[in-house]
Amino acid sequence: MIKLKFLLPKKTKFLYFGKHSLDGLQEILKLNLNSYSIIDNRKNEINVLVALISIVKFFFARKRLNDSLYLFYLVEYIKFVKPKYILNFLDNDTNYYKIKKYKIFSKLISIQNGKRSSLNDIFGDNAFYLSKDLSCDYFFVFNKFVKEKYQKKIKSKYIILGSIKNNYYKKLAVKNFDTIIYISQFRKSRKVKIKNKNVNLQNWHEQHEKVLLKNILRFCEKKKLKLKILPSKKFNSKDSCHEKKYYKKIICSNNWEILKNTKNSYQLLDKFKYITNSNSTLGLEAFARGKRVGFFSKKNFYNNEKDSNFGWPYSLPDKGYFYSNKNSYSEVSRVLNYLIRVKDSEWDVLNRRFKKYTIEFNSNKKLFEIFL
Repeated sequence: MIKLKFLLPKKTKFLYFGKHSLDGLQEILKLNLNSYSIIDNRKNEINVLVALISIVKFFFARKRLNDSLYLFYLVEYIKFVKPKYILNFLDNDTNYYKIKKYKIFSKLISIQNGKRSSLNDIFGDNAFYLSKDLSCDYFFVFNKFVKEKYQKKIKSKYIILGSIKNNYYKKLAVKNFDTIIYISQFRKSRKVKIKNKNVNLQNWHEQHEKVLLKNILRFCEKKKLKLKILPSKKFNSKDSCHEKKYYKKIICSNNWEILKNTKNSYQLLDKFKYITNSNSTLGLEAFARGKRVGFFSKKNFYNNEKDSNFGWPYSLPDKGYFYSNKNSYSEVSRVLNYLIRVKDSEWDVLNRRFKKYTIEFNSNKKLFEIFL
């Protein structure tokens, strides 16, 4: 159901591009409620007056500019708000990088908020590669390799920041040494079209996790360790019930438990010594915090890209001390044994060496300097 608004947008200093990406960010950016507004980029909310103006302008300019009506709407909305800064945490939305060419004088700031790939993501999107004149003023990215990937198409000043959320929370001391945490990447069934075929991404992920979690649990039972799953959905949310049912279905044992997900997953993970995952953004963020994290990547089923591998877009070997692109018991045992046995000093050296391929851990100072 699309929500219709009839009052013109108010003028604000900051404009958030995308409502659903803001969870926890107001706390980090410390913006006054009166200083910012939000533009919905998913067509769930439409300002009727702005839409009518956009339709008229689109009618006269569509052949010359060859852009969508919705992009015209976004541009007109911005012209009413007249923000000094437009903040984008949806770095894989191609529309955002088309805005600047419409003589928008706001500072456009894009901040990477997740691990990127070519599967159902911007680097596999034809619209991204076919688009011209993509730009923004500042682009904060996880590492120099994703920067090199983006700057082939998007003109901007690039700054390697790491993860803005991860940087914000102070590291806590480890308190739990007898548990392995698995980071869930559960999503409700999603069908996407790949090579003219409908593909259910959740089924693909389930096939991988079913084998992986069976082998992680087998390892835990052998080593007398507990297995706990950090869910992706917030505790007692509507989707949390679906997530619990999903893991009960694929794990044929009761020798595990699911944690209560809190607002701050970063400091929750800090309390545990050993963490594992497929290849999630949160797993990479934990690794950036110095945590002992094991990665077991899913095989990309539709092309020869290794974009699901640890470290992509940099090309690392298929397996290393703490990661593998296989979920067999021999690989699970090898990786998890290493996490348990490695000395702290050795892990620190290894962590610093590989952090540059994943997510840097920095201060957010460079971001805030732009607002001064």
